[in-house]
Amino acid sequence: MKINLKHGIGRLKFGMKSNQVKQILGDPSEKKNGIGESHEYYLIYNRENLTLTFYLDEGNKLGYIKTSNPEVSFNGQKIISRTVKHITDNVFKTKIPQWELETHDSFSTLFNQEFWLTLYIEYDKITTVELGVSFKDDENYLWPNEIDESLKMDVPNSTCVCDECGSHFFKVKLDMIGLCPECAHKIYGYQNCEHNFNNGRCTHCYWDGSKSDYLNNKSST
Repeated sequence: MKINLKHGIGRLKFGMKSNQVKQILGDPSEKKNGIGESHEYYLIYNRENLTLTFYLDEGNKLGYIKTSNPEVSFNGQKIISRTVKHITDNVFKTKIPQWELETHDSFSTLFNQEFWLTLYIEYDKITTVELGVSFKDDENYLWPNEIDESLKMDVPNSTCVCDECGSHFFKVKLDMIGLCPECAHKIYGYQNCEHNFNNGRCTHCYWDGSKSDYLNNKSST
């Protein structure tokens, strides 16, 4: 269950309708309607430790995912039951350098507004992950299909895809070995880019912060 920021988790993608979700997960364990005048309803999957929120006023689209599934991961690293320091300093650091901390009576949360990601914390460990569709502006959501279309427009012609991590990167001499500057540095010792991230990508080399399972495992040994 890989977290895909601004898109969804695993095969679940924001903007899906409930029938599309059921084709993936089957029938839910339970369906709940929102309280009062809420324009939401929820599909709950007990086996997957998963609650999915659909927005009625957005055409019944999937807009929020909550899970405590132990298989949920980012950049090849699992999140549930890992310490806060490990998650913030290692797993999400290149993508999310800053979080908003909120403390409650029996738990705390870390929240990032850009990616609409919330991590629930108890006893210094992550217990639950919530990921919501991000916002285009104060009134409109930014659905993944809109992001995908904009990326087709925004990715420069002078980029190629890293064979190791899968990120696009600007074509330089390193494209001869098929690696972005980050992976070339980690694997072969090439000089790395001095990364400067803006909107999820390095402005110098266009790397998006992705890491392969191989490099994640290598850095942990």
